[in-house]
Amino acid sequence: CGYQVDTLTDSQEAIDRLAGKRYDVLITDLKMSGPSGLDVLRFVGEQWPGTRVIVITGYATADQAKESIKGGAVDFIAKPFRISQLTELVARILTGPRE
Repeated sequence: CGYQVDTLTDSQEAIDRLAGKRYDVLITDLKMSGPSGLDVLRFVGEQWPGTRVIVITGYATADQAKESIKGGAVDFIAKPFRISQLTELVARILTGPRE
């Protein structure tokens, strides 16, 4: 795909990394070791408001989707999903207009 990607599985480690590095797109899971994905979403919104966030989860509910979008996520994807779905979404976000 041509993207530079950093992968972390611990949300606190992600927050620590995000404290010093801006990303164009961030994909976060709601349930990770450490703070929740919503905590990561809130941190990104405060630290890097231009970063677009996609929230993924294996435990999707309508309330979680609403809370994620209200918190600033550009999209919410329930697992299981196809990687092609995710890469197409990232491409659309990167080439589309910023809000």
